[in-house]
Amino acid sequence: VASLHHIISTSLQVLSASFNPLSTLEVSTLTGSPALTEVYLGHADLNTLDPGHFTHLANLSTLHLDGNTITVLEYQAIVTPSNTISYLNLNSNELTFVRHDAISGLSSDATLTLRNNALTTLEEVSWLHVFQQLYPDGVIDLSGNPLVCGCDLAWIMLDSQDRYRPLITDTTRCGVNGPILVFLDPAFFEQQCQP
Repeated sequence: VASLHHIISTSLQVLSASFNPLSTLEVSTLTGSPALTEVYLGHADLNTLDPGHFTHLANLSTLHLDGNTITVLEYQAIVTPSNTISYLNLNSNELTFVRHDAISGLSSDATLTLRNNALTTLEEVSWLHVFQQLYPDGVIDLSGNPLVCGCDLAWIMLDSQDRYRPLITDTTRCGVNGPILVFLDPAFFEQQCQP
């Protein structure tokens, strides 16, 4: 299948179009299928996600977008009307940047996996909203990213309530094979990263 057009079904709950050369996905493709709970679009040659693809999916719990060539998650790229997403897979894309409010709709116990991308920083302005959605019981896996682990992490490492650091998996490292991020010494950030 090279393209998906407007799919209309009031009963369709699972859509699996992984490993099809879609390249692009029209915003209207899923709007006629409000009962969808699982969407699999992995390895579908997608390089962008425009806002609006998932805004009508009030029951979406699982979304796989792994193995595509998405480089930037733009503003409102993945947004659902309520916090129903319990598993979001963005592994093995080419992500270098996630814009503010690019992801909205994660449940507080969701797993967000972004393994093997090209992310180098976790700037508060872009990532705080994601971490707030995952708090207190969610998980974010950033392993395999060339994270610099500089002062961009100070908001995580110096959070007085330590809300966000425990959400990051212990497989997430600085660089690809550097120190484990969650075990970094907060004292470094206190000394080096004060405004």
